[in-house]
Amino acid sequence: MESAISLLLGIKGRDLQLDISRALDGFTLISGNKGAPHILSCMMDNENEEKDNKNVEAENKTKGVLDRDTNPRLTLTGLNDESMKQICDTMKKEHSVLHTLSLSANGLTEACVPDICMILAMQTSLKHLELGNNHFGDTVVKQLCTAFNGRQLEALNLSANGLTEACVPDICMILAMQTSLKHLELGNNHLGDSGVKQLCTAFNGQQLEALNLSANNLTEACAPDICMILAMQTSLKHLELGNNHLGDTVVKQLCTALNGQQLESLSLADNNLTDSCVMDLCKMLNSMESLRLVNLENNSFTGESAPSFIKSRRDYHCDRMVVKLSGNQISKQQVESLEKMPWNIWKICKLL
Repeated sequence: MESAISLLLGIKGRDLQLDISRALDGFTLISGNKGAPHILSCMMDNENEEKDNKNVEAENKTKGVLDRDTNPRLTLTGLNDESMKQICDTMKKEHSVLHTLSLSANGLTEACVPDICMILAMQTSLKHLELGNNHFGDTVVKQLCTAFNGRQLEALNLSANGLTEACVPDICMILAMQTSLKHLELGNNHLGDSGVKQLCTAFNGQQLEALNLSANNLTEACAPDICMILAMQTSLKHLELGNNHLGDTVVKQLCTALNGQQLESLSLADNNLTDSCVMDLCKMLNSMESLRLVNLENNSFTGESAPSFIKSRRDYHCDRMVVKLSGNQISKQQVESLEKMPWNIWKICKLL
């Protein structure tokens, strides 16, 4: 495995995705089993490499995207704690430079965190770190605090790691150091209302562009704290609050806090919302010209509320906005009647 990883990490200017659990003939693993990491993506043929690089360069100039050579990304799948140690040892020898490291969805535990911290110590150019969908837990975040010292990340993903409010002080410590952070993923954890309240004090120096607090058992009690975060995060473009228990009252408060913001996407899916908050939602939609996607799926809106959303889009010319309302109490007959209305923008609004 080490020889295979060494070879792959030596390939510059390409995004690599390796599945450590799969085999490729031609290498010998440290364990003695035959095989090597299987390359899943972005391996270009030598004869086409020059042509592809020119195409990428031309495309990057037109789209303003940084060249791959300045943004090397390594995605590792099929890992376990033991193989993480081997990868760490290989990186020590290869002196590889990464912009993005993804270790998401590997089932990693606290046992491999010293190795991850070692990698972070070596990867001084790292900007994006993805650790979501593992089994790290609260104690891991405390260990990461030391590894992040002096490091300026732009994106951090800690979603779905069983985190609770007990680790929020450590998250706050990380945020205090990460003044360049733009994307923060904390969804699918157990932070709760008290955890969000503590996070408020940490969002001081950053200007986030994306914040994910979905599926964290949030209720009406944390509404003032979320509103305070929004008041500080004036650069926020993407906000995920889905799969919580916010309810109509919270939405009304959020609508006021979001007034004048430049959000591009907002998720309030699965939050026990009803027709009672529709007028507030429509008022918010009308005030945010930048908004392009609103996810209101799996709530309790009825067919009576649907015309309000459509009327809002018609009157304020929100013809580029997608409002997702599937999973609500809107019958097929009500949808068919709405489709007959003389509004060309109807087809953009996805109800079912």
